[in-house]
Amino acid sequence: MMKRLLFSIVLIGTIVCLSTSCNNQKHITNFDKVESFKKDNECSIQIICDYLLKSEYDSVYINDANGQMYAGFEYIEIEDPTVNDCIKSLWKEKCKNISLITENNAITFRLGQTLIEGIEYGLAYPINDTSEIRVQFQTELIPLYNSEYYYYVSDYNEWRISN
Repeated sequence: MMKRLLFSIVLIGTIVCLSTSCNNQKHITNFDKVESFKKDNECSIQIICDYLLKSEYDSVYINDANGQMYAGFEYIEIEDPTVNDCIKSLWKEKCKNISLITENNAITFRLGQTLIEGIEYGLAYPINDTSEIRVQFQTELIPLYNSEYYYYVSDYNEWRISN
């Protein structure tokens, strides 16, 4: 009986340690994924950023590659075929969402999300370089190598505790 209890405690402790170290490793891997995504799709990303910056809206959301964006409380057709092609290209590369939020000084490209933990990560581009970027529930913001872009992590649970 005592051996089983001791074995169970050791097993649970090992699982907790492994899951914690794997979780830390995941953030490092995600940084590399974002860096690679930016490098591989730089032209498409810049075309989309330029298009969004020229729009008249303070908040824009692109949630799929159907040729529409949500802005001004309505869905609006993206009539530029080059921009639509770039969006389709990014969706093939696992981009999940693109948003421009002027108040946060950021255009973001969400690349991943864990449903259980509520953590998302992606690429952020500053609208202007005189203000700080903010992403909702931001817990990490790290500049990418030799770039004006940033890797971000949003974790509601961690953000809630620290704020």
